[in-house]
Amino acid sequence: MIERKGVAVGWWLLSVLAAVVLGWWLAMRTMALRVGQAAAVVAAALPASAEPAKRALATVPLKDRAEDYLTVRELEGYLSLCGKSIRREINEGKLPSHRMRKKLTVKGSDALAWLSARKEG
Repeated sequence: MIERKGVAVGWWLLSVLAAVVLGWWLAMRTMALRVGQAAAVVAAALPASAEPAKRALATVPLKDRAEDYLTVRELEGYLSLCGKSIRREINEGKLPSHRMRKKLTVKGSDALAWLSARKEG
């Protein structure tokens, strides 16, 4: 009986390749399921409306964040104004701002000064 060595090597190579592909697929499926479960936990922990989220941003007083750069969304929580109003004040030059990493930011001390001038006027 004559054995053909090439055929045995081919089947061995094909089975190893199938095992690698199957292992990769199972690993990706498991990872996707874990990410989906983590996202569901995070989504369940979020508040139902945007208002409590705005209040949660303002737990630290603005005077304690005078040296920080705040985004427009963070200022919304502190100033009880909408983002459109804050951007309008920035565009009119009343509220100094800076661009950091493609985001519009305002220094906390500038926001406090603007707020006190707004209350006086």
